[in-house]
Amino acid sequence: MAHKRPVLLVGETGTSKTATVSNFLNDLEKDTHLLVNVNFSSRTTSLDVQRNIEANVEKRTKEIYGPPSGKRLILFLDDMNMPQARLTGSL
Repeated sequence: MAHKRPVLLVGETGTSKTATVSNFLNDLEKDTHLLVNVNFSSRTTSLDVQRNIEANVEKRTKEIYGPPSGKRLILFLDDMNMPQARLTGSL
């Protein structure tokens, strides 16, 4: 957080990755941080993710979106590996 860089936390199932990150993020100052949790499942679509993010940002210019003024957006993507790939067309 201090370096303002994305973080990818990986590990075996049951090693408390989600609990550890959630506890850390819940302790952040609510006045300066906007926390968005995106939980994936086998039914999650790219449109679901896009809508979740867009619901928490505001339009600044024609093509620029961002968190409300004075806040930093923290996006927590949990279980990114869960969605099942959808096959299209014939094989």
